[in-house]
Amino acid sequence: MDAKAMRQAAKQGMAALAQKQYDEAIALLSPLVAKTTQPTIQARLQKALAKAYMGQGNTDQALTYCQQLQQHSDAAVQKWAKSAIAHLQKIPNSPASSPETGFKPIANASPAPMVSTGFKPLTPSPSPASPNNTKTQSPTSPTVSTPTVSTPTAISDPSLASASPTVSTPLHSTSADADADADASVTSTSPSAPTPSAPSAPTNVSTPSTPPSPTPKSPLPTLHSLPWTNADRAKKWSAIRPKATIATWITIVLVHGGTAIALWSLAVFFLKTGMAMGNPIRDIVQRMVPFERWYFLEAYPNRIAGMIVLGLLILSPFLLDLVIHFAHHPKPLSLKDLSRHSPEAQKLLEQSSKKHKHPIPKIRLLTTQTPLIFSYGLRPRLSRIVVSEGLLRQLNDDEMATLFGAELSHIRHWNLGLMTLVTISTQISYGFYQLFATWADGRKNGFLQWLGAMFAAIAYGMFWLVRYPGLWLSRTRFRHSDRMATNLTGNPNGLSRALLKLAIATATDIRRQGKTIPVLEQFETLMPVGYRSALTIGSTFPVQWQTGTEEQPDRSLLHSTILDWDYRNPHRDLLSINNTHPPLGDRLYTLAQYARRWTLPPELDLPSASRLSPSPSLKLQIAPFLGLPFGAAIAVILWIVGLMAEQFNWYAFRWLEFDSDSVFWGMLALGFSCGTIIRINTFFPDIKPSKKEERELTELLTDPHPLPVDAQTIQLEGKLLGRRGTSNWLNQDLILQTQTGLIRLHSTSVLGNVGHLIFDALRLQPLKGRTVVVTGWLRRGTTPWIDIDTIKPQRGKPIHCGHPMWSTLLACLAALWGAYIIS
Repeated sequence: MDAKAMRQAAKQGMAALAQKQYDEAIALLSPLVAKTTQPTIQARLQKALAKAYMGQGNTDQALTYCQQLQQHSDAAVQKWAKSAIAHLQKIPNSPASSPETGFKPIANASPAPMVSTGFKPLTPSPSPASPNNTKTQSPTSPTVSTPTVSTPTAISDPSLASASPTVSTPLHSTSADADADADASVTSTSPSAPTPSAPSAPTNVSTPSTPPSPTPKSPLPTLHSLPWTNADRAKKWSAIRPKATIATWITIVLVHGGTAIALWSLAVFFLKTGMAMGNPIRDIVQRMVPFERWYFLEAYPNRIAGMIVLGLLILSPFLLDLVIHFAHHPKPLSLKDLSRHSPEAQKLLEQSSKKHKHPIPKIRLLTTQTPLIFSYGLRPRLSRIVVSEGLLRQLNDDEMATLFGAELSHIRHWNLGLMTLVTISTQISYGFYQLFATWADGRKNGFLQWLGAMFAAIAYGMFWLVRYPGLWLSRTRFRHSDRMATNLTGNPNGLSRALLKLAIATATDIRRQGKTIPVLEQFETLMPVGYRSALTIGSTFPVQWQTGTEEQPDRSLLHSTILDWDYRNPHRDLLSINNTHPPLGDRLYTLAQYARRWTLPPELDLPSASRLSPSPSLKLQIAPFLGLPFGAAIAVILWIVGLMAEQFNWYAFRWLEFDSDSVFWGMLALGFSCGTIIRINTFFPDIKPSKKEERELTELLTDPHPLPVDAQTIQLEGKLLGRRGTSNWLNQDLILQTQTGLIRLHSTSVLGNVGHLIFDALRLQPLKGRTVVVTGWLRRGTTPWIDIDTIKPQRGKPIHCGHPMWSTLLACLAALWGAYIIS
């Protein structure tokens, strides 16, 4: 971790402490203590960690840091430490906030009275603890008694010395509220307890004239507070093999062949579109500067596109190296450094290299707290594995090894090159999206800013378009890698924990950052868990799991959770068509079946998937797309009528044969229009004040039956998250943070995305980070989301979105276009 990363981690840690997000503060600040030799900075870090552990109720860890502060040369620090120790020694350990879990129950808790310090003490409510909860303390957890180094790259003293003045600045500037809140956690638990003085915290903290509306802290459990059973792994096992049927082989050929053909077709489309748009410019330039035209581009666009795709395929590993190098500045990670975090992963890489006679993949380390791991390359000799410090810090040895096993399965399978090609193809458009958005944010002229935002929106649309050819292959290969990683390690339970922890850590990172950082979106197709599916599952399932365990400590099965839909809904695969990954619950259920096959107790004991009957709403769900084949069928019938008219001299109908192309495309548009109109009333049920549901996400997302068309009218209050600036003028990154989880928001104007560029972006931008009340339609799919009807800030008028009007307008435009083509 370099000086810049240390400053960033310190700033984020102090900000998390100020917001009473003690788990985040501990995770960010713990590694810094062992990396600095500056006594002043080290004391501030130790003091912040002591306060964070006090807020958690973890008195043992708080005492450890206070005792270290007692040895400090500063008398004020010693005085504070002595007062804190005297107070902590009077506090008995509570079952509700035991050091083993660090979790404070949220269910059935009555509101605590506000004391003079402004801190609300949590009244402990003892509940029976699972006997397996004592295993939840992971070796890499930040709550161990001695702070450990979470990165294998050590920092030399000169680097620290040069960074120390800069590091001290954020510690001062961001710790004012943190010190006040954390000191309150010491004093408010017992009115008679002595009040430790905090010399480094200012007594008066200035606040902005228009502060953002406060949002209650989301009571999301942390990784180490969940009731992990740490289920066993197999000692001896036989490999799990897929069913080798003809349908399986046909599917494999279609997936890989279809992806390659789709990429080539897109290249042809972009080449022809570029030539058509560039012809006027070329003609103007040719008049000024005569040059010979490249007729081979116009004569052989298909061949040129094929050569471009082939060239990208060959160069894709090296191009991705450049993208990652300039955007994220990775560092090499040796096997020796990897072994400090996961000796099993090191052995797995060495054994695989020796067995299959290929070099060990190069490992790159990203200095970010966001949990990341993915691989890319062309073949095993040209492959790389990228990991982040956040992943190394939050997973155990065996869990990390299963993820490396999954990446090895990608490397050994030849689809790695195809997925790398898809990824580098998306990076081109995504890079232009970031470039235009950054340029537009720096413009003061309104027109120039709008122009940059428009080009950024076009580039973002191209990113999504290029992404589509690889979605089917992406979903298929993750099912394959789950099975291969299980066979390599004999540890399906470890992989279950790893995937679920990745989802939870990703959701926590988005909540902490207040937005989706670009790297999660850029490399989503390569990562084990997609951030879109992790967003709601990773924030909601821990609450359901923790609450269910507290209410029924001896319950072995996980009933009525958000995962039920993922593995029980009969249409889950069809509804995953826009997703990069299979439903996470489906993958976890499959891994539980692998564990049962080897007579192992599963980590997540999900109930057996009872077969649900197909939903009658499916036809309505796909009505606009069903209209396409109906329109095509009518066009074929009309073409046959035209043939008959030619034979029987029915002159009034002969045009149906000669204009069959126009009739075909026109009927397709009319079919889509009719299907959209048929679905629209069911898709957007009336929202009445008496029917606005004010339930929690944990209750709304447990039913495995509904489809997106089966919308629930809801009203939720929470904090609006998302990117700021022109990079989010399409409102593509809108998230609502509620008390029990995060959920994606979908905002559509009356004019669709064109309306976002003209109107909505200017209205929703000031609401980021504010508390809002969202009214709309909750839709259940692989990724749950809310179609917004109104979004109301605490101050100001509600903002109305126009999704129903846009759907109606789109249907009318399709009908008019179809009629125009036919006429």
